[in-house]
Amino acid sequence: MYEPYYDIISTSGLFRDIEMELVEKLLCEIEPRIVSYKRDDVIRSEDHPLTDCGFVLRGRLLLIRYLENGVRTIVEPVTEGNMFGHVQLLANERRVWPATAVAWSDCEVAFIDLDWMLGIKTVPYISYERFLLNILRPVCSRTVKLFNLLTCFRTKSVRGKLSWYIYFQCIENDSTTITLAFDRDELSELLAIPRPSLSRELANMKRDLIIDYFKNSIKVLDFQKLKRYMY
Repeated sequence: MYEPYYDIISTSGLFRDIEMELVEKLLCEIEPRIVSYKRDDVIRSEDHPLTDCGFVLRGRLLLIRYLENGVRTIVEPVTEGNMFGHVQLLANERRVWPATAVAWSDCEVAFIDLDWMLGIKTVPYISYERFLLNILRPVCSRTVKLFNLLTCFRTKSVRGKLSWYIYFQCIENDSTTITLAFDRDELSELLAIPRPSLSRELANMKRDLIIDYFKNSIKVLDFQKLKRYMY
């Protein structure tokens, strides 16, 4: 039943350096529950008990937090081959969902029981150390991304926030050209910038020959100018 998803599973960091035949055997043993969602469906709600973590097989979703005044804040996107909820795996405190997971497109998610993941060291044919490392890698990566996002928030000007965000994306992708995972509305939510101000500043940065862009693709033309607005 997992054959349609082998292309995603084989390239996922969760199963890195684990032979595919062992992955197949593992999936048959844990029997993850696969659920389909339509765009905008709520997959998991913030502060609800967390007993499993999700693995995105198709489509993508957003992790969102809602403030007391009802304002929605995007925490991060989760794309095919990535997990969500696993950060709480090693947490000692009460396990609850730290954010609301909402389908960003039609998607399919495989849910894996957290207690099973903690007990995987009893599975003789899988290296517990390797599996644990594969879980911790994205946790560390996510921590770095959130730290970078906090750096963006500390910058007061709209251009400063955009400069930091574009800079971090270029470093992460090792390229002067990046493709944003968000549309303009979602990027404005992520960076807490009013949508008109974001569009205006992007246009100004293009006019000043700092960046060029087309739809969701941005190319940095002058890194020295970009860095000038980061401090």
